[in-house]
Amino acid sequence: MLSLSRKIIVRYTLFLVFIAIVPLLFIGIISYTTSSHTLQETESRFSQALLRHHQELLTLQLGQVENLIANISGVETITRAIDDRNVKADTYTSLATQAQIGYILNGYLHLEGLVSIDIFTQGGAHYHVGDTLDVSEIREDTKAAIEAQALASEQQVYWAGVVPNVNQASSHDVVLTAVHLLTTTDRRTLKKRPLATLMVNYSIDYINQYLSEIDSGSGVNVVLLDQHGNTIFSKDPENTGRLSEEIFKQLIKNDSVPEMVTWNEELFLIHNKPLENFGWQLVSITPENVLFRGVKTIREVTLWVLLIGFLVVGLAAWIFSRNIVQPIRDVIGGFQKIHNGVLDSASRLPVRSNDEIGELVKWYNSFLDNLALNKASADALRISEERYALVVNATHEGLWDWNLESNKMYFSPRFFSLLGLNPQEDRIRNVPEEWFDRIHAEDQSLVKQEVDRHLAGHTQHFQCEHRLLHEDGTYHWVLSHGLAVRDNTDKAVRMAGSHSDITDRKEAERKLLHFAYHDDLTGLKNRAWFVSYLLKILHGRRCKEGSVFAVLFLDLDQFKIVNDTL
Repeated sequence: MLSLSRKIIVRYTLFLVFIAIVPLLFIGIISYTTSSHTLQETESRFSQALLRHHQELLTLQLGQVENLIANISGVETITRAIDDRNVKADTYTSLATQAQIGYILNGYLHLEGLVSIDIFTQGGAHYHVGDTLDVSEIREDTKAAIEAQALASEQQVYWAGVVPNVNQASSHDVVLTAVHLLTTTDRRTLKKRPLATLMVNYSIDYINQYLSEIDSGSGVNVVLLDQHGNTIFSKDPENTGRLSEEIFKQLIKNDSVPEMVTWNEELFLIHNKPLENFGWQLVSITPENVLFRGVKTIREVTLWVLLIGFLVVGLAAWIFSRNIVQPIRDVIGGFQKIHNGVLDSASRLPVRSNDEIGELVKWYNSFLDNLALNKASADALRISEERYALVVNATHEGLWDWNLESNKMYFSPRFFSLLGLNPQEDRIRNVPEEWFDRIHAEDQSLVKQEVDRHLAGHTQHFQCEHRLLHEDGTYHWVLSHGLAVRDNTDKAVRMAGSHSDITDRKEAERKLLHFAYHDDLTGLKNRAWFVSYLLKILHGRRCKEGSVFAVLFLDLDQFKIVNDTL
């Protein structure tokens, strides 16, 4: 009953969950998924627009540097002065030329962020303007590496990226260097001949300051990387750190940035935009927790709504259990008690409502009223049946009832259990042969003789000890009792009796007899057996005249000690 009521409550609760909680959960999941997808798409569009804006500003700013280089390259005075490979000028001419070029270059220092302008001629001259006039220490290895990269590049202006300043005396140790190789055309061979290397050093700090003024939005970090993976600009360098290096490795390896990158157990959304003219990369980095900060509210609200929904479902289930399930449970419990015979027919269930459940309870009480009228006769019949069942079940004997006229025989369950049979599984015939066919061959004639004597009226009752075949193949000793019922003509028409299992008693008698005539230790026949056997022999000899025999008695001293110890 309890499990049935639980099933009803569980089904009702599942129904409420299905019609109330599942839609809320589905709506919450759809809202969360849609919001996450929308935010991700919005972030993607915003990041692409932001990177495009940075790209335009960088192209504009660095384009001014390239224009400056183009203007310097077009000054004929400079191109004539730097063609000094095969010219040996005196000191005065060199100083004059340097002053002239320096004067021209000073006219281009108005560009914001410009650190210095250097021209290195093929003849070994160095023309310099910028933040310092000290050019005593030049990083020749850096200069040679930059020139080699520019020579290998097909670009008119080669941006070397973040490199050490070739002038060690400069206050800017690291700069962005743009390189242009100045050449001239030989009129005789019509081939280009290198004249000098023009290097324009641009301030990284100014680039950072220039790009930092752009509001990239909360939580979005923009990183500018050169072609070597060096960070030119980062809005949040402390949080980015080596993350930019990992992103650039992905760029170099796969020619594309992965959409999601995990770093220090935190997930980042990545977008990139290449600066093709420079070989650089603009990358936007957005932490996932920042991006989905708004979605977190939807998730929390959904969880709260689901919690409230579960509470409402629980309350509805409790009301349903109290007003509907409980009365039904009481009615079912009452019928079960009636079925088990433990319900007082005078008891009644309270009617708590006027609906269908109340009608059910009323009809149940009416059924109890009718049941009380028949209880007296039913109790009498039940008591009679219980007494018979009690006798049959309480006795350890197998009962049998033999109808001599129809030759049918009833066997009680105990009879089958004595023989190891199951009346529900084994085929049992209600005929006397089920008993007689199982009697040991040595005992069959004795049993039938005693049955016939009693049926003929020679004995007051039937009694016989014999062996019955058990289902396991062994024979069990039983004691059979029986009594015939006779009609007016003294003819036996019915005979009833019982079978008692006396196997244990017979086994005990056998063991007692064995122990009485055998030694416990050796198992040999003892003195009592000898005396009994001797008496039997003597009795036999008395019956036969002329029989002669003798008894030899041997006595061994101290033999008892040997027998008891060994």
